Amino acid sequence: MKKAFYDREKEVALLRATREKSKTSHSMMTVLTGRRRIGKTSLGRQILSDDVGIYLFVGRKDEATVTRYIPTMVYHFFSIFVP
Repeated sequence: MKKAFYDREKEVALLRATREKSKTSHSMMTVLTGRRRIGKTSLGRQILSDDVGIYLFVGRKDEATVTRYIPTMVYHFFSIFVP
């Protein structure tokens, strides 16, 4: 059962349009940021629920750790090398 998102129609539409654009023209990475406990994770997972994608929780990590982590996960899930 999919969750309903109240007052998030604009955000859902924008994220879905971004996903479609990334499929037809070029790859894109989307980052959701904001205050704690406002539904970022739920929103991201909802958008990914009907398609192929990766949800990566980064948390408070230094830039060097993040830049090693993301390409490793992309390769793990999709067997795509990210330089």
